[in-house]
Amino acid sequence: MRISLFKNLLEDILSFIKTRTFILGVVCTILLAVLIHRLFQLQIINGEDYLNTFTYRIQKDTEIESPRGTIYDCNGVPLAYNKLSNAITIEDSTLLTDNQTRNTMIAKLIGFIESTGNTLNYDIPLELDASGTLSFNAGENTVLRFKKDVYSSEKLTDEQTNATAEDVYAYMRGKKLFNLDESYSKEEALKILSVRFDLWMKRYEKYLSITVANDVNDQLVAAVKENAEDLPGVSVEQSYTRVYADSKYFSNITGYIGSISEDELAQYKEEGNDSYSLNDQIGKTGVESYFESKLKGTKGSQKLYVNSLGSVLEVAKKEDPIPGEDVYLSIDADLQKKAYDMLEERIAGILLTYMSDTTTNTGSDIMIPIKEYYYALIDNNVISLSHLSADDADDREKSFWKDYKNYESSITSSLDSKMDTALGELDDEYKDYLLMTYSMLKDKSILNTGDLDDNDETLAKWNDGSISFNELLDYAITKDIVNISALNLESDYLDTNEIYQALIEYVAQELPLYEGFEKKAIYYMLESDYISGTDICLLLYSQHVLEEDDDYQGLLSGSLSAKNFMYNKIYNLEITPDMLALPPCSGSFVLTDINTGKVKALVSYPGYDANQINNVSYYASLINNSSSPLYNRATQQTLAPGSTFKPISAIAGLEEGVIDADTYITDYVEYTKVVPHANCWNSAGHGTINVEQAIEYSCNYFFYEVGYRLGSKNNTTELNDSTGLALLAKYAKMFGLDSVSGLELPETTPRISDESVVRSAIGQATHNYTAAELARYVTAIANSGNLYQLSILDKITDSEGNVLEENEPKLTNKIELKQSTWDMVHTGMYKVCNESSYRSQMGGLKVTLAGKSGTAQVSEKLPNHGLFIGYAPYENPEVAATLIIPNGHGSSNVLDLYADLMCYYFGVPEKNASDDISGSATRTANIPDQNIQAD
Repeated sequence: MRISLFKNLLEDILSFIKTRTFILGVVCTILLAVLIHRLFQLQIINGEDYLNTFTYRIQKDTEIESPRGTIYDCNGVPLAYNKLSNAITIEDSTLLTDNQTRNTMIAKLIGFIESTGNTLNYDIPLELDASGTLSFNAGENTVLRFKKDVYSSEKLTDEQTNATAEDVYAYMRGKKLFNLDESYSKEEALKILSVRFDLWMKRYEKYLSITVANDVNDQLVAAVKENAEDLPGVSVEQSYTRVYADSKYFSNITGYIGSISEDELAQYKEEGNDSYSLNDQIGKTGVESYFESKLKGTKGSQKLYVNSLGSVLEVAKKEDPIPGEDVYLSIDADLQKKAYDMLEERIAGILLTYMSDTTTNTGSDIMIPIKEYYYALIDNNVISLSHLSADDADDREKSFWKDYKNYESSITSSLDSKMDTALGELDDEYKDYLLMTYSMLKDKSILNTGDLDDNDETLAKWNDGSISFNELLDYAITKDIVNISALNLESDYLDTNEIYQALIEYVAQELPLYEGFEKKAIYYMLESDYISGTDICLLLYSQHVLEEDDDYQGLLSGSLSAKNFMYNKIYNLEITPDMLALPPCSGSFVLTDINTGKVKALVSYPGYDANQINNVSYYASLINNSSSPLYNRATQQTLAPGSTFKPISAIAGLEEGVIDADTYITDYVEYTKVVPHANCWNSAGHGTINVEQAIEYSCNYFFYEVGYRLGSKNNTTELNDSTGLALLAKYAKMFGLDSVSGLELPETTPRISDESVVRSAIGQATHNYTAAELARYVTAIANSGNLYQLSILDKITDSEGNVLEENEPKLTNKIELKQSTWDMVHTGMYKVCNESSYRSQMGGLKVTLAGKSGTAQVSEKLPNHGLFIGYAPYENPEVAATLIIPNGHGSSNVLDLYADLMCYYFGVPEKNASDDISGSATRTANIPDQNIQAD
């Protein structure tokens, strides 16, 4: 029985062994044993060795930046070029799993960037002022795009559309977006938010990095590498930094590059250009912008394998970038720099000439009281008011701030008592404070006077100063146009007296914080001698605008007056005109080749340093500088041409037959054919003269009569302004004054006068042209009729120097005039420089000049503009030029400067230059000769 059972069991086992299941089981058992053995080797026997040698590999596809093309002057001098440098980049890391860890890491990175003297790239349009108030610092469209990105919606709600800078900031900082805790100050938070926002904008392309700092130093590179484990996603990469040589001289030509905005990226994509990404730098202004498609080049690409720390393990595939094309300008760098310096020296000289202890208002002789020079240091932010109360302010700054706070207290305590007095009966100081109070209440939507009828009698009385501020408030309360909710009161149910008291308390608290109040108070502190000019001048040393020198010791000891101190510093150009922003503080000079229309110099003073343009504080200083360094004076500032327009009036009169070579007109000084009467600039008159002499003497009376004859069909009908203006416009258009000059830069459209043909004939009325547009016009006079499109481009080459494009002259009009007309105009312009009262400054040179001066009246409160147009050599013209000093106290202050600039160009001795003509490194102001009387 047992044997039988055993046999059966054995047979069953043998049968099972023969089955596929058994065979599969054996195979699986063997494989499992091998796997267990292998795992034992990997983890137990060799585990530590493998752990030490293991490398985590990540595939990463990246773009390779293409070298941007170089911008050269006409002689091959580089004006804008690339420098290979290190940049700090960051990409989203999986090691950072929440907002807190991301914010902490970014804060640590920003700390490294700033502690090593580098600058964080700050790209969001939110700005924090000294008082801690946030505002948008970009255009309306950019801000709207920014809001759409922040709120992740292409269709914003009304609340989102109207969100203030504070609202957007709070949303970004809050839990719905980046969740920054309260340990960060506003300033710190904004920097973190900028980085977070840039990363967030690439949330669907996490393999792309953003650049948080460019052109960083070795100290930061070392800090990032040493702390790599604490900075996941942060890398040091080589990139190109754009360098602008001698930038202040060329910045308004070259422009600058900057990070591409979302609007710009969207526009490129709409145009079918997908080669840009949000990490790119593009030309923002100037040549950099105009020739962006030429300069940018073509990106390369590469497939990389990197480890967990971002180090490159292998380059699997690489396509090299194609460098951008090089742009050669027609600008002569040496001429440009010399003209800029000479222009600055002359403007400084004018400021010194009209410095005075008193104020006079006599047209070109408007004097500037010395206190305006002191105050300009405050008003134009040369001295930082915010630093006066900073923790690191020195004793002198603290003392000045204490004086200010005492004065502020006296104002706020006295203001209430002034509110019962009619505005027009108050002194200027308290009138200004109450007008500022009124503006503040309107700006903060507390006083809604806009709800009143346009013809409201009480509002009209306030505007003409016949009622008091209290009367206005009482009226506003009764009319229910006071927004009580904006006052943050405990109750909305208040009687009239309670509302009034709430308003008064609000004003006392908020007015000292209102923008402009501090400067206004300091102005009156200075006017009332509560503080002195010396007090302000010494702050220049406290804030290291100037370094301590002999003048500092003189100020301290009292041996040097504040006025003499200012004179010395302006004379030595340690304080420059653009720092003061007093009239004059700007100028322009344009010099053209008359045979091609190519521009050899295009000077706009003041300029700026394009190398620092992405530094937030530096850019803010440019925006807040009243001399407007970002504004290209040569191509964008339009002004009345004054007497520089008279050659066109002469041409119109000669060609239309209302005058000829034998026409003589007597200057009776007062021109009585029009009402109001017009006067010649020379109160003695110019006698009986012909057209050549009229150009020479710049006789207003003669050209009044020409204008009158154009509008009266040569005195055969009554004056018709429209008829005369149409004829003037006909000839102005011939010389291109109805269009921009054609330069490869932003230009302002000119305006040919459409009022008063008599006054238009002398370049006044509503004429408005830029320096470049006047240069184009005088170029056509110099070459007798060839009107070229002006250009600053010479040629374009590839990176190897092969010429791809030669810029050929573009003739836009051939002006056909009688030869006698050309001759008379040229002769008249020759006489201006060589036979008139100007000959002492413009005649007898090694190069013969021809030209026309111009003085354009602005207003009775501002000095007249000074202009000069001309060409040289007279016998065989080569170049033409326009020189303008806005508010330069008339053309007498530009004549000799124009002559010296032309002499420099032709390499002949300068007759009137400042002490710098020898090439000395020390430059000084160039004081104009005051013995010349000019139109």
